[in-house]
Amino acid sequence: MGRRFLKTTDRILGYFGAIVEFAGEKAWPKIECLPIKQVWQWMCCFDPLADNLGQSEIGRAVNALTYLLSEKPIEGSELVDLMWAIIGLEALYGRGTSDLTYQLVEKAGVLLGQSTGFKKSVKQMYGFRSLFIHGKAAFPSALFTSDAMPDYERHLNEATDAFYLAAAVLVASLQQIAKRNWKNLSFSFVVDEPRPES
Repeated sequence: MGRRFLKTTDRILGYFGAIVEFAGEKAWPKIECLPIKQVWQWMCCFDPLADNLGQSEIGRAVNALTYLLSEKPIEGSELVDLMWAIIGLEALYGRGTSDLTYQLVEKAGVLLGQSTGFKKSVKQMYGFRSLFIHGKAAFPSALFTSDAMPDYERHLNEATDAFYLAAAVLVASLQQIAKRNWKNLSFSFVVDEPRPES
């Protein structure tokens, strides 16, 4: 930075290549390539990640993203990453605990632009998460070895699609916030004046 070496960082792990590819195939959300300096300066407005307990919505979303970058066992990682990605999304977009699907669809649409099929995809993502979290979905044990079964493939595809969608929306949202150099995120509803009847 400014011809001065700052420091090296540990390598980044995770599925970011696959997440970017997933978002590109769906053509939404748009994940951009932001300049490192811009993101670094934005991140410096927050407590260092090593000391940050996530005191704000954006801080909690960034902290959730760090779990997507950390090393973890391969078995079930898409389920763990799905949980962290949704935690990040709910930190950014959720207020209260009701209608979280609606809040995510409406608010992400405002920040990232509208997308056909996003509402249906979010409902499927939350549906999968709810069944899993509440113990109603079948899932393999950590010792599972038969990965060619149709039921296993269906589970893995649903888990992966849900995780990739949640992670892509989280990354794209944080990018838009960093790009605008915002320190917080809030939404309000506006009522339009009714048009005169013809």
